Amino acid sequence: MSVYFIRHIPSRRVKIGRAKDVWQRIRDMATTWPVPDEFELVGVQDNGNDAVEEAALHAEYASARVHGEWFYEFKEGDLPEFLKSFGVPTPLGGVLTIEPGEQPRRFWRGVKPRELRNVVWGRYLAIAVRYRKGDTMAEIAEQEGCSRQRIHQILKKCREKVASTRRGYGFGSEIPGEA
Repeated sequence: MSVYFIRHIPSRRVKIGRAKDVWQRIRDMATTWPVPDEFELVGVQDNGNDAVEEAALHAEYASARVHGEWFYEFKEGDLPEFLKSFGVPTPLGGVLTIEPGEQPRRFWRGVKPRELRNVVWGRYLAIAVRYRKGDTMAEIAEQEGCSRQRIHQILKKCREKVASTRRGYGFGSEIPGEA
């Protein structure tokens, strides 16, 4: 297992976490990030005893803790200097958009066009179909004249509608417990 350091660039917050497979962990976390371009992998440590190392780092930088495993980079302590020792960070946006194992892609491959047409219309349908066919969020955002975050929100809404319909809460059916 390894201890990893991920920075959210706009807020200058750093996540100190541990994982058996760092890249798989990053892909899993990225499904919740509205804009993966705002994150970068600062570094990875492989010391053998990751649980002890992670706990020691959390204790050392406790005064900079925001919540959980997230820390302010510019608080008291040596965190900024420590992070510089890893060298140049790896931007995650480009890496995450081309990763074939990304969970949302698996979902969209399983959605049939007819199923999409039954639950979404207009611009949302066009965006969902393009994403399903393999266009990236960046490409769609550029063509639509909006941000990647907006495309992410639209796709999330479409995904929720498809999932709701699959559970039997489609249009015209009642949700259990509601009259």
